[in-house]
Amino acid sequence: MKEIDKILLVLLIMFIGVDRINILPDNFLSFKFTPYLLLSLITIFYTLSFRLDKINLDWLFENKYLLLSLCSFLLFLSLSVLTSIDLYFSFKRFILLLIILVSTILIFSTYEKDTISEGIYIGSIFGSITFYLFNFLLYQYWLGNITYISSFINLEPDTLAYFIPRLGGFSEDVNRGGFILVFFTFIILTSNKKNYFNHLLLFINIFTILLTLSRSSILFLFISIMIYLIFYVSSKSRLTYIVCVLSSIFLFLSTVIYYSNLNVTHIDEVIEERFSLENKNHDSSASIHLKLINDAMVEIKSSLKTFLLGSGHGTSYKLIKGYRMSMNKNANYHSQYLSIFVENGFFAFSSFLFLTFLYPFYNMKNYYFPLILGVMIFNVFYQLINEPTFWLLLFLYYYTFYKKKYELSK
Repeated sequence: MKEIDKILLVLLIMFIGVDRINILPDNFLSFKFTPYLLLSLITIFYTLSFRLDKINLDWLFENKYLLLSLCSFLLFLSLSVLTSIDLYFSFKRFILLLIILVSTILIFSTYEKDTISEGIYIGSIFGSITFYLFNFLLYQYWLGNITYISSFINLEPDTLAYFIPRLGGFSEDVNRGGFILVFFTFIILTSNKKNYFNHLLLFINIFTILLTLSRSSILFLFISIMIYLIFYVSSKSRLTYIVCVLSSIFLFLSTVIYYSNLNVTHIDEVIEERFSLENKNHDSSASIHLKLINDAMVEIKSSLKTFLLGSGHGTSYKLIKGYRMSMNKNANYHSQYLSIFVENGFFAFSSFLFLTFLYPFYNMKNYYFPLILGVMIFNVFYQLINEPTFWLLLFLYYYTFYKKKYELSK
């Protein structure tokens, strides 16, 4: 039974970001039935059926600030669902979030600390390798060597400047894929297993994250890793990891220059698309972000109901107009904080801000704090509310905080 527990945990982590595989075709109930969602439901059923006596919620209940802020956030989020401009869609998104939260909380409530650490570490290794495999398949599809089309597996890569493939691995959203790979990278970096294999994985992961061309993911990577290396490791280990980071950057720049000289990629167009602040019919990513911030602020001030309770969980897509992503049900304001304010209102926003931004500063000695700080910055530019890795990361921080406090009190 213990082996089944460990295998299930590793599979959950390994497949946590795989959304290019859809077990049920044609976006069942308007969201993909991914391997992670299936494994989450299995985890909940398996735990409640066979491991009910193992559940220990002390790490959650004994941290009153965590419990109160989480409950407050969910309360006001549920109110936004009840008053939503699209009740059916908001309810489905809310149920999806609850499945993610319950399955993640059960991980930290039923497994021992060492089992959790080992499971997340092994899952991060296999998850990274899965990311590489999908990148290989995406690149082959882009070259035309693979012509396979299926409603169950999507191998069409995202593109930048219309012809440059963005290799987001197992995720259709490159920013999401980059975020998850940064999480895997940090887990491998902070593990107790220091060996050449881990160093090789770190090198490949950092290079692969750079290949996503996701500004938010790259910023998340360097903030979390640099803070960790400066404040949490010895000078000897620091030098080894800095060499690894610089080597990855060197390989990335060499690759870009090589393909630019062959006219396979046009790096000048990539830079313009990524960083230009001129609004050229929404062709610049940076200008889109600025425009969305303004649109969100206008929406927040549009009515008292929107300010207090929001438009409804997940309903940003109905409010965003004039963009290529408009009416796409995954459309959002490209900022976790702004999207929550617009969709769920002031009280949910305040609870979420305390839970994920303010309260974590209370314990900066936790070695997952650099990851928390990095994700705070990431949330400014991206939305992670229904992202399982985000909640895994957040609860991992609080769980570690509780365990350390408990061990010191013994």
